[in-house]
Amino acid sequence: MMVHYLISLAAVNVGLVFMLAFSFEDSMRSFWLPLTAVPYYLLYARDLRLAGYRVSDALRIYALNLILIPVNLVGVMGSLYQAVLGTKAPFGRTPKVRNRTPVPAIYLVALLGIGLQWLVRALSDVLESRPAHAVLAVINLAFLLYGLLTFVGLQNSIGDLQRGLQDLLESRVPLAPTRRQRMPSEPAATA
Repeated sequence: MMVHYLISLAAVNVGLVFMLAFSFEDSMRSFWLPLTAVPYYLLYARDLRLAGYRVSDALRIYALNLILIPVNLVGVMGSLYQAVLGTKAPFGRTPKVRNRTPVPAIYLVALLGIGLQWLVRALSDVLESRPAHAVLAVINLAFLLYGLLTFVGLQNSIGDLQRGLQDLLESRVPLAPTRRQRMPSEPAATA
């Protein structure tokens, strides 16, 4: 069961990123390919409805799954690390910041990179007359942006990116000492 979970999680996340990153040959391009997901999401929406949620929550869950792509892939890598080395991967708690958990900057950079790549691919597909793939990339980009803005927020994303950059700079090059130390030849300050 665990192997199936890891393989499916990795395959779906990597597959989606690659499917939107590269255009298919003419024989693979079809409006039918994206429609293969429709029965899955109809059943998913039905299950949500039976559990007391709205059918439209299936769309929000899809957006959430898109912004979790980097998290899922890091989790798969951590599980592979554990399997290969036979030890537990180190686990660090994520600090809370004002009633929310900050997003590590590396995940936000990865999401922005994925979104930018999908945008470039969509524009390229339009220029190369691949409308099905362009539409698929734009729809997924819209869901990615919706998820990022809804579940993280624009101001929180900017703050988390700034915090990550600041942490990176502080860990590499100290910008300024935290407090000035007295030189041996200087007299001690008096109160």
